[in-house]
Amino acid sequence: MTVAQENVSRCTSGSLRFLKEMKRALGDDAHFVLDTKQAIRSKENIFDVVRALGSSIVHVHISDHGERGDCLQIGKGRFDIRRFLRLLRQEGADCSIMLELYRSNFSNLTDLVSNYNTLVHMIGSLEPAGR
Repeated sequence: MTVAQENVSRCTSGSLRFLKEMKRALGDDAHFVLDTKQAIRSKENIFDVVRALGSSIVHVHISDHGERGDCLQIGKGRFDIRRFLRLLRQEGADCSIMLELYRSNFSNLTDLVSNYNTLVHMIGSLEPAGR
């Protein structure tokens, strides 16, 4: 089992500075759950977070974000998810990814299946690391 710290905007762990300190203190034992929505709420640059935590990221909670909210279906916001996924791979993150949508952000099971398929396709279309 892996113990990991999640970035949560209302907590100390919402700060990238704190997460960097934690990574430095724990060394190779540092593991993180990166929640894209929480990073947005903390006003952290999600790409800076990935670069700083890199291979210590073991799990991701992902959703789109934009003018209509910070927990949107894939493609309903302005988040460059493909860039995000490429950067995760480049930084050596060997992680699982969970689509995180609140009940008010989707209509039915079809929405969830569609978002799942979109995300799987995006991940599958990435070039292997090192290219």
